[in-house]
Amino acid sequence: MRPFEPPHTGDSYLTREMAFVVARKHARKLRMIALVLMAGLPALLLLAAPGHVTGALALMMHLAGTLVARWLFFAEARHVMALYYPPRAES
Repeated sequence: MRPFEPPHTGDSYLTREMAFVVARKHARKLRMIALVLMAGLPALLLLAAPGHVTGALALMMHLAGTLVARWLFFAEARHVMALYYPPRAES
């Protein structure tokens, strides 16, 4: 079963904000960036030169990686509202 007519002929606030589509190639790159910034670089930095300054730098890298991962989580999520709208082609 499908709707008789589509809800909108063009983009609206709902389709832009709630049915956000991320291209898979960008999602994979962002996931790798998040993992490297959250765990890889801070661990290497702290193992190479432990100290207060490197600890602060490692913390900033970890927070940046966490923000990238959190944004990616919301960007990849599918809102229930998107079930009503036809899927858009990924760009």
